[in-house]
Amino acid sequence: MKTSYRADIAHKFIQSFGKDNFECRLKTTILLVGCGALGSKIAVALAKHGYNQVLVDPDFVAPHNLPLQEYSSHDLDRPKVEALAEHIAQLSPFPVRVKSLHMRFNEAVIGNKLPSCDIVVAVPDNDLARLEVAHHFYCLKPVVFAGASESGDYGYVFVQEPHQACLLCAFPTMDARLGTRGACGGFTGEIAYILTGFVLFAVDSLVMEHPLRTRSWNLAKLYLNSMPDLRVLVRKRAGCPLCSHL
Repeated sequence: MKTSYRADIAHKFIQSFGKDNFECRLKTTILLVGCGALGSKIAVALAKHGYNQVLVDPDFVAPHNLPLQEYSSHDLDRPKVEALAEHIAQLSPFPVRVKSLHMRFNEAVIGNKLPSCDIVVAVPDNDLARLEVAHHFYCLKPVVFAGASESGDYGYVFVQEPHQACLLCAFPTMDARLGTRGACGGFTGEIAYILTGFVLFAVDSLVMEHPLRTRSWNLAKLYLNSMPDLRVLVRKRAGCPLCSHL
């Protein structure tokens, strides 16, 4: 597949990563599950870096979304995926392709509506959706999970690759519940920007072959307070209820 873009706009990326690596971005499609405080920021960042996307979210833009999410007052009462797709089209300097699915992830699976993708980024606000994504794609595609605590002082990024450690290997006591809430807390904004950078790095590490995009970890725990950041390589856990029988 040929890619079309202006070389002068892509100059910094080509200079940093090389033409082939940059064009790998333009040929890659990300399935993004969740378009809230974290997901909307990730979507904009991915688009500005040249990634195509499929956006999946069942929610509508509400007034309390505006301070922390990448929407404006003109988007109120609209499906988040539709509003975000328009923003991406306006903000991306590259000819990215965006598809929106205004539904829950499990509805898209049951209805056979999920289009082809290369990588999944999962940032929903509940455990059930996370586990559904982890189980559905475990043998199929890499999944980058991210979540933040309600207090906003902690967040994580976990990379689940096919047939390797899964989400429950990383969080056997369901620490992945972090991020479950009815609405994003006011403290969430700062950690969301940090997590967005780590998610973008993780996606690049799955797409590119470049020494500055070599990843030695699959789980990063990130703190805004005095706790030290932690990056580790999680191994498959014997008897894991999600992946041991797959």
